[in-house]
Amino acid sequence: VATEVTFTAGHAWLHHTSRGREIHKLHHLCKPASVSSNLLFHPIDMTVEFGGPFASLILMHVYVFQDPFVFRTAMTILNLWYTADHDENLGLSHSTHHKEMGPQVLTIYGRYEWFERIIVGKTRKVA
Repeated sequence: VATEVTFTAGHAWLHHTSRGREIHKLHHLCKPASVSSNLLFHPIDMTVEFGGPFASLILMHVYVFQDPFVFRTAMTILNLWYTADHDENLGLSHSTHHKEMGPQVLTIYGRYEWFERIIVGKTRKVA
């Protein structure tokens, strides 16, 4: 849960702020999402999106589980989840988000909405 909360908070910042949208734009050049688009990030974007979830696992390892096997397994699952979530063939929530790129972000816990006036406005002008 901590990894999803920190990912969602970082991802929301990337979509809700002008600086975040500018940084995250590179990642959303990939339509539809793919396994390889999970690797296309601005360095700050990668830090924001993955820093919290990976830090959560490290803190859980140090202060709660203290078991190297559990830590390695959790890191593997997290990496596999982020890869699968971008796979267009599986059609999970984040690949849908890439495809639609409308005023919503889907997470494994549901949907929350906002208006991305800058990105949506530029997209409509070009089209």
